[in-house]
Amino acid sequence: MSGYSWNIYTNKQSTDYLDEPGDEEFYNSIIFKIRELTEFIHKTKTRTVAIVPKTPGIHHIGLRSMDFNVTKNFYRDIIGFPLVVDRPDLIIFATGHVFIAFKKANPRDQKYSSFSPFEVGLDHIAMTCESEEELQRVAKGLADAGVENTGVKMDENLRKLYVAFKDPDRIQWEFYMA
Repeated sequence: MSGYSWNIYTNKQSTDYLDEPGDEEFYNSIIFKIRELTEFIHKTKTRTVAIVPKTPGIHHIGLRSMDFNVTKNFYRDIIGFPLVVDRPDLIIFATGHVFIAFKKANPRDQKYSSFSPFEVGLDHIAMTCESEEELQRVAKGLADAGVENTGVKMDENLRKLYVAFKDPDRIQWEFYMA
């Protein structure tokens, strides 16, 4: 009997199994292809270790607005976020350690002129609220200002209290218990 095989115990090639004419050539072509594939896999191997950036958190969130005047009125005058940048092409509010920045929306079609949480991308933004009393105060303030909101509710998944509301562009916000 002639031919090649791979001995798994010695991790070496042996010639114990092939006995038909042409088997050796066929075997060698397969071994060559396996070696090519193995080299390709090693050369194109993707990163398997996570980057894990060292960051204290989010710096800012960038959103789009259809009307800066309505947006300023809502976030500054109703919600009470300080306006820290007010330019014709950009407005930014301070919200604790995170800034909320708005640029003008330029929808490619009228159907995109208000926010939809069902499209790919942002679903909602949740901000931390540190006490239930503060959460109740925020919910009452929203209601008193005529802003439609959920009232204080329990998130059944995380077992946390929250109040949700939508801004004038229909972006959903939540104040959420820490």
